[in-house]
Amino acid sequence: MSRKAYRLITAFTWLIALGLLGWAAWPLPVDQSQVFLRPDFLSLPPSLRLPPGAVQPRLLVLTWPRVVRLGDAGRITLDVLPDPASPAALTADGGQPNLMVDARLEIPDARLQPPPGLVSQTLLMSQSLHFEWRAAPYRATEINGAVWVYYRFVAPKTGEQEQVLVAVKPVQMQVVSLAGLSAGAARAAGWAGAVFGIILSFPLLDDALRRLGVFQKYDKNHED
Repeated sequence: MSRKAYRLITAFTWLIALGLLGWAAWPLPVDQSQVFLRPDFLSLPPSLRLPPGAVQPRLLVLTWPRVVRLGDAGRITLDVLPDPASPAALTADGGQPNLMVDARLEIPDARLQPPPGLVSQTLLMSQSLHFEWRAAPYRATEINGAVWVYYRFVAPKTGEQEQVLVAVKPVQMQVVSLAGLSAGAARAAGWAGAVFGIILSFPLLDDALRRLGVFQKYDKNHED
């Protein structure tokens, strides 16, 4: 094999390896949706009698990846934030919690962690809540789902509960692959190509050092 062809093969190996690793590591875009929950807009059942100020304005912030690599798990988060303009949000009541937030992520074409079902947290005055899921799509396609958010009111004395739907937000993700390769396969092939490229580069590095006279200088110093 000629030296020129050897250099081309080495350069092509490095190009493919770096391309695979770059595709697998390149940051992907995310989408975000916000919903402001005003207590006077909530459809509460007549049987639910709440004291004034029991439900404060809240901001729901949903974040999800617009694009997901096949084989990776997309991170989906839901934050329930207090309204900084609400005076009641600046002071904690110190009493027993009587308001829960239930959230559920539904994406039929992905493996979810935590598994499908309601995830519940207690909502206290002036405090934020954070929900997080991982969605690993099964195939390269466009997948659609939704996040369902509920308020669950718990009576302090009787323990009776009333659940109210407060928001439903769609989630849409584009699942991509690289010529049919998943992200894990692309990373493995990229690292294998990088190792092979290093091996191929040793003779070229040796030639370059000899042209610079590094080995000749070393031999002369060693003889002296």
